Amino acid sequence: LCKFYDSKIYGCKKVDYVEVDFYVSHEGLAIQASFDMTETWEREVSALATLHKAFPLQRALIVTRDTESQIKYNGLSIEVIPIWKWLLL
Repeated sequence: LCKFYDSKIYGCKKVDYVEVDFYVSHEGLAIQASFDMTETWEREVSALATLHKAFPLQRALIVTRDTESQIKYNGLSIEVIPIWKWLLL
């Protein structure tokens, strides 16, 4: 991430008692990392939605081991992509 976004990246951005793994403020980009969303779906998605309310996001991502989908949640579009695909971006 630092290679693409220089030093303007924040790890573990906390807003309203929730954490987002990575936040690139000047890009409006938030990234959650989750090996498997089976048990963490609500936590991952609601954290991004909470951050979006405080700091409107241009892009929200959840990077997983092998899941790929699109999620619409409280007016926020979230991309879920596998790690291998994210590394190719």
